Amino acid sequence: RNDIMDIDVVVKERNTGTIQVGAGYSNFNGFVFNGQVNQINFLGKGQKLGVNVDLSKVQSLYKASFTEPYFMDSLWSVGGDVYRSARILADYNETKTGGDVRLGHPLAPYLEGFIRYKLDRTEIELPEDGDSVLYPVDTANGTTSPITLTLEYDKRDDRFAPSKGLFSSVSLEYAGLGGNLSYTKGFATTRYYKKLF
Repeated sequence: RNDIMDIDVVVKERNTGTIQVGAGYSNFNGFVFNGQVNQINFLGKGQKLGVNVDLSKVQSLYKASFTEPYFMDSLWSVGGDVYRSARILADYNETKTGGDVRLGHPLAPYLEGFIRYKLDRTEIELPEDGDSVLYPVDTANGTTSPITLTLEYDKRDDRFAPSKGLFSSVSLEYAGLGGNLSYTKGFATTRYYKKLF
């Protein structure tokens, strides 16, 4: 029969997990340690799982992330993060604890839209004059409940180890859907990749 064709499909396996460890030293932070573990095919289901730790004598960050890129076999992506950070500065101490949930969907080739809801608690303490005892600052302490809208354009050749292409992101964040801290702010970033050698 002329309407039947034999097709050979060649599949090449690639590493789906990465472990990164870094260390350094600066006058401000002292010794700095960073560790990341990322898996982009968790349990063989295409899910993304990541854990990040940053440590130094003046700040720390612990963060875990999870993303389901094709929620219920659709083009919707669903994910979330939980985190805790702390900074010890000359004028104040700051601790943040919180989490967020994300929902995304492709809008056009290379363009994706996201909506994120975050809830976190900020605790800021100032040193008393002439004393090392810390006390809370009521005007800065509080719960933040923001929603963020994001557009991402991604034409990189590889999302995890890019060598060429363009990535651009624009976001608008509004806090005031509950909580006791309110603000509106925007973010924009662009990164261009080109292999020089």
